[in-house]
Amino acid sequence: MSDSRRESFRKWATFVVSTLALLIACLRDPVMLTFKGTALEVLREELARRDPSSEASRDRRRDVDSEMLRRLDQILEALRDKASARDAEQKHLLELSGRMSALQARLEELARNSRREK
Repeated sequence: MSDSRRESFRKWATFVVSTLALLIACLRDPVMLTFKGTALEVLREELARRDPSSEASRDRRRDVDSEMLRRLDQILEALRDKASARDAEQKHLLELSGRMSALQARLEELARNSRREK
């Protein structure tokens, strides 16, 4: 009878171990997916806290960029003002040059007329 008990115990032990293995295999994937999702969520939170490209860093970078654009706009405006002033000066110089040429022509004509009269 002892041999039949051992044989029965082995059969039941094999059955129980196999059943537990199947249960663990069936439950492992959903549990792993749940743990994996939780772990990924925690990892994302940690990275967001320690990542230099977090919100505060992005805000700082945005502020620096906007400040740089504002300064560049001021420089561009100053260059445009200088260019328009230079254009105005050039127009005045051209007008002055034309008047000087006309005056020189009149002076030469007067000099020719005064030589003829003598």
